[in-house]
Amino acid sequence: MKMEKRKTKKYIEIAAVKPNQTYARDYYYTLEKEIKKMNKEILTLIKSNYKKTNNTLNNEDSKKITVNDAGLVLSFTKSLNSIFNKYFTKFDKLSFMLSNNFVDNITKYTTNKLDNNIEVKTGVSVKTNKDTLSFLERKQLQINESVNLIKSIPQKYHDKINFAVNESLIQGRNLSYLTDQIEKIGGITRRRAKNIALDQLNKATNVINNARLEEYGITKARWQHSGASKEPRPDHVKATGTVYNIEAGCKISGKYIQPGQLPNCKCICIPVIEI
Repeated sequence: MKMEKRKTKKYIEIAAVKPNQTYARDYYYTLEKEIKKMNKEILTLIKSNYKKTNNTLNNEDSKKITVNDAGLVLSFTKSLNSIFNKYFTKFDKLSFMLSNNFVDNITKYTTNKLDNNIEVKTGVSVKTNKDTLSFLERKQLQINESVNLIKSIPQKYHDKINFAVNESLIQGRNLSYLTDQIEKIGGITRRRAKNIALDQLNKATNVINNARLEEYGITKARWQHSGASKEPRPDHVKATGTVYNIEAGCKISGKYIQPGQLPNCKCICIPVIEI
């Protein structure tokens, strides 16, 4: 009895649309500029007012603390809050403008690259730019995520600064110690902004790419690990070459995920057409 050979599925691979790092760079530089301004204003205030406030709170003779001294402490706190509120408002406004421009640029870039890649491989000229309700909904969700992340930057900065200032005042730390802490917090905040920019670039590119592929009727893709991570996820590396349903995502370690979905994931989607 002859055994039938199992047919191996064959695919035409469409070149992947890789994220355009220019958009992440511009996104980050815009945030970095405001973070530096915010940190500079806080440092200027600290250098001008901290020493007097610290001396007042740590005066061993409580009887020598005057009404003016108490007012000095309140004024210092009020000035800090004034700076924070100013930047809450600035980042709130910036978040909508920056996020919309960012996702719009990625949409145009990804759409044009995908159209070109499909034509190069199939010889068919396509224009995958129908703004369907499904596409617009997914695009808006991506914008909303970016908006929320940008808004969180001054809030997390505020929490860290408040903790550092309060701890320094309570423990009677000197000005040099506190300014060092504020510089470190500024650095942490900038690094977080950079991670947000890269994360949003990868996610937005994949979201737009998948939505456009759906319009063209391409339902499958091959998972490809980028090889760019210093500490690659072993299961993402192992998944390289796996063909998956684009709508569901690739099943990795028991969960269905999309390239770029997890933090710092740089994996890419290579669209395939079964033949």
